[in-house]
Amino acid sequence: MEANLAPKAAENHTKSSSNLPHPDIQPHVFSPFDQQYKSSRTENSFPEKKQAVLQLATHSLPDVYRRVNPSFKYSPSSNPRRILTEPSERVGNNGNDNSASNLVLCVNDILHSETGSFRSFRVLELLGEGTFGQVVKCEDCETKKFRAIKVIKNKPAYHNQAMMEIKILKLLNESMTQMTLTTSCVCWIIFRSKIICVSYLKC
Repeated sequence: MEANLAPKAAENHTKSSSNLPHPDIQPHVFSPFDQQYKSSRTENSFPEKKQAVLQLATHSLPDVYRRVNPSFKYSPSSNPRRILTEPSERVGNNGNDNSASNLVLCVNDILHSETGSFRSFRVLELLGEGTFGQVVKCEDCETKKFRAIKVIKNKPAYHNQAMMEIKILKLLNESMTQMTLTTSCVCWIIFRSKIICVSYLKC
């Protein structure tokens, strides 16, 4: 009798074990992308599954909160903007510059032309700082291409030097190809009394 029960018990244990979820796969809760998640489980390898779940949970986080709490409200404009310029205290140029005459820049600031044809650039990160000013990585709001933008300090001597530099870069643009240039000037604009020199950026 005991010999007959042993195979059945082993079979039942195998069936129940096969129905258990993988210990590394966590339950998917409150995601509005259930169908996308299911397809990612069948089409991708295991590391890609975890990445897909993380991306969906992150991208849809406001939706998750709204499903839990219908009164939840969120707007990207309420995000805190990280300050890139040090020192960050605004003391000059109508509250735009710091004590070193640098324009105080924050992530997602929009630098735009105040005269001539309109150009605008969204600040992404600080690339460096030197004697003449700051260089920031920006996104062209029209073309969505990345640019390196040099923001000159608000001082007459630096202003004159920047204009000379722009003229030299223009001459180089006319006489040499993009392949041979280390840097080239795309355009330049005036923003809050400062010269903004826009260059190509290879990422």
